[in-house]
This record gives sequence, C-alpha cells and structure tokens, in this order.
Amino acid sequence: MQGPEAELARLREQVTELRSWLDTLPLATAVKDRQGRILYLNAAAAAGYGQPVASMLGAYEGDVLPKGNNLDEILAHDREVIDTGRHLTVPGQRFHTFDGRDMVLHMTRDPVRYQGERAVLVTANDVTRSAHASRELRQIERRLAETQRLEGLGLMAGGIAHDFNNLLVGVLANAELALRELGAGSRAELLLQRVRSAAERMAGLTRQMLAYSGRGHVQLDVFDLPALARESLELVSSAVPPSIQVETDLPEGLHAVQGDRAQLTQVIMNLLINAAEAIGSRPGKIKLSTRIEHLDPHRNASLAVRSIRGAAEHLCLEVQDDGPGMDEATRNRIFDPFFSTKSGTGRGLGLASVIGIVRAHQGALQVDSALGVGTRMRVWLPLARGKLRAQRTPLPRIKSDITRGRVLVVDDEKVVRDTTAMILQTHGYIVDAVKDGDEAMAAADNQRYDLVLLDMTMPGRSVKDTHQGLRDRLPTAPILLTSGYGEPTTLSELLARPNTEFVQKPFSVMELSERIKRMVG
Repeated sequence: MQGPEAELARLREQVTELRSWLDTLPLATAVKDRQGRILYLNAAAAAGYGQPVASMLGAYEGDVLPKGNNLDEILAHDREVIDTGRHLTVPGQRFHTFDGRDMVLHMTRDPVRYQGERAVLVTANDVTRSAHASRELRQIERRLAETQRLEGLGLMAGGIAHDFNNLLVGVLANAELALRELGAGSRAELLLQRVRSAAERMAGLTRQMLAYSGRGHVQLDVFDLPALARESLELVSSAVPPSIQVETDLPEGLHAVQGDRAQLTQVIMNLLINAAEAIGSRPGKIKLSTRIEHLDPHRNASLAVRSIRGAAEHLCLEVQDDGPGMDEATRNRIFDPFFSTKSGTGRGLGLASVIGIVRAHQGALQVDSALGVGTRMRVWLPLARGKLRAQRTPLPRIKSDITRGRVLVVDDEKVVRDTTAMILQTHGYIVDAVKDGDEAMAAADNQRYDLVLLDMTMPGRSVKDTHQGLRDRLPTAPILLTSGYGEPTTLSELLARPNTEFVQKPFSVMELSERIKRMVG
C-alpha cells in the first residue's frame, strides 16, 4: 500500500504533466484570482501579454495588460464567474496586443479552485481571421442585397417606362396628326400643342427611367472618354456658379472606351451638376479626372454597381467635390428613383439614370462621401478593343421598286398599331397591322412587304425568331425594330444583322416618317 509521500509525489507528477500539456496548447490559458492576480498562465497567454511566463506569475493583470484594453470589463467578467460559480462565454472579446495589433478572441471563463482558493480559469482562442472574414461576408451580403434592390427597382422602372412609351406613341402621334388637320390659330390647335408638349416631357421622363433600368437603347461607338469629358464640361459650364473652381486632369492618349456617347455624356453631366449643386453658392472646388486602373470587382466590396465580369484594366472617370458631403443614410439612397435632397426642385432622376447607364455599359461605380469632407464619385468602364471611329457604320439601304409601298406593322398594343398605321397611311403607304410573331409569319407567307415595323417586346414567339422568320420570307425588306423597353444584348445582336435599324418609343410622326423614308427611299 502506498504511503502519503508516494501519493503526494504522484499528484505532483500529474500536475507537472498537466502544466506541460497546457504549455504546449496554442489556446491561451490563465488562472486568476478575484483581484486580477495571475496565478498561472501558459506560453500562449504570455505571448499575448508580451512578457515571459516567469515575470507574469503573481503579477496583477492591470500592471501587465497592454494599453488599449478595457481592464474594468475584464475584471468584471472574472469576478462574475468567481462569485456566481457559473460558466461565461464572450465570443467577440476585443484585445489589443503589446505590438499594436487588434485581435478578436473567443473567451471562456470557468470557476476553479487553485491552491484552496476560488479562482477563474480563462481560455482565449484567436478568431481574428474568422471575424474579419465574417465581417467581409456581411458587407458583401449587404452590398448584394442593395444591388438586388436596385435591380428590382430598375426592372420596375423599365416596365413602367415600356407601358408609358406605348401609350405616348398614341398621344404624341395623334396630337401631331390632329394639328395637321386643324387650321392655324384655332383654340383647339393651342390645346393640342399643350398636349404634345406635355407628352414630350413625359417621354423625356420615361427615357430617364429606361436609362435607370439599364434597358435604354445603347448605340455603341469607340471613342476617347477624356475628350468626351471635356465636351461635357463645356455643356454644363453655365450651370456651374463662378464661385466654384473646376480643375481637370484629362490626359490625352488614354485607351478608348466602347459605349453610347449620348448616355455617357449624360453620366458625366449629371455627376458634374450634382457636385455643383452640392457645393451651392459658396466657394468650392470640383475636380474632373480620368486614369487607367486595375479593378477587381471581387475585392472591391463597396462598389455600388458591379457589372464588371472580371479583374482587368479599366478607364476610371472621377468627379470629386469639397461640398458638405453626405451621411450614410443619404449615401444609401442617392441612386433611388425620385429621391432628391433638394427641397421642392428636381425629380431625383439624374443619379438614378447614371447607375442604369453604368450597368448597361458593363461598368462599375463607387461613391465615397463624409460629412464636412465632400464627395467622390468614380465610374469604371471597360477599355475598348477596337479602334476609334466617329460613329457606327451605317447599314445598307434598299429602295422600293413601287411608288406606294406596303408595310407590315407588328405590335401587341392596339393603340400603337392603329397610330402607326395612321401615320404610314397619311404618307401613302398600304399598311397591314398584326399583333404578334405568328400573325406576322402568316402575313409574310401571303404578301410581299417593302418594310416591316417590328416591336421587340411581345408575348409568344421571341423577337429573334420573328426577325429571322421575316428575313427568310422577306429577304430584301428592311426591318425597323421598335421598343419602349428593349433588352440591350438582344438589340445589339439584331442590329448586327443586315438591313435592320431601331427607333425608340415614343416616336413622333416626323421621326418615324424620316426614318422610313431613309430606309425605303
């Protein structure tokens, strides 16, 4: 039978083995009393304090704790466990190390007895990387949710614009046709002119809504963006008060971009006007600049728009002002349709259309702003692969071999069919009007047409299939696509086909007449 000395020796050996085992753990472990005196700690815990183990034993935590830590909170947690005898977990304890690093620790506290006294066993696991990854994930999730919200608003805006544009075709065209029937100077003429003016303003609004949705017509050209920026600045110069100084850094010789000149002009002008309005009447400064940057959309989680498909060099357009800046709530809403910080003025569509145009050009956009500092807006656009050209190569024209041409109008909206037919009949054309692709195929099987007006958004047969079916049946007939809300990719594909053009709804009598005259002769 073993004596007390042997049992004591065995216990001491077990304690030594336990301490040796604890010292090898990467998990920081320490035992403290109620006053914060360190009774035991392993090597991992000592490393966090930045001191050797021997010098830490018996020291009070307040004397060795690195600056920047909340000693009162740490002691409160320790005493709570000692006094209550209950386990305590703190999953996200902030800890500032002796060498200036900030860590996130998963800490557990358990009541123990050490040398006969009540104490607390503290373990700390470094979860800094996991915390950072989780924070980045939450940021990405918030940005994704914001992107989805904006895309949802864009789809809604585009759908509304489509319906409005179809109705506006009837309003505008019928008002113009009625004006031609009336004698000059009548009261009815005045009233119809007011109707036409109001309809034209509504058409401008729907164009902005289409731009926001990213579904507006994009006519691609390859051009020098810094040169376009200089032209845009001249266009808005009258809207910038003399008290505001405008600086430019628009180097020549940068790679060209591919896009729609008119839409990108709108982007630049809207950003400049927004900056000028933010500064107001006080003295201020706006800087307009361009440069080439390598952009990785996967690493830039703060992008408001991220239509870019992969990391690559892009041309960055930047507009920076020293205005009052924006708080986070305003910054999160500036691209919402109809949101405006200007009381009683504007519709808040300028920046809303910017985000849609950037999205349609496969670009990216970022807003940095702080109260009292100012705002910086950056737009990234893909570099063009082609050469600079002044404008899109015109498509070949085919002239009709008969004096009175026959036209096929394909549109599911009756008001558009009837109004378009009336315009064409006024100009001496024979018109057949059908409501969908199937009826268009049947008509083309039985009749020769000199021109087809084809709506891009109809139920049933797709516009691609309808276009191809008509081309097979009418190989020489020009096809004029119409739409109030067209898919840009589909439109670009169709415009690449021979003898095909596009006119945006709502179109006026003059616009449609001139386009048809140019196509048919």
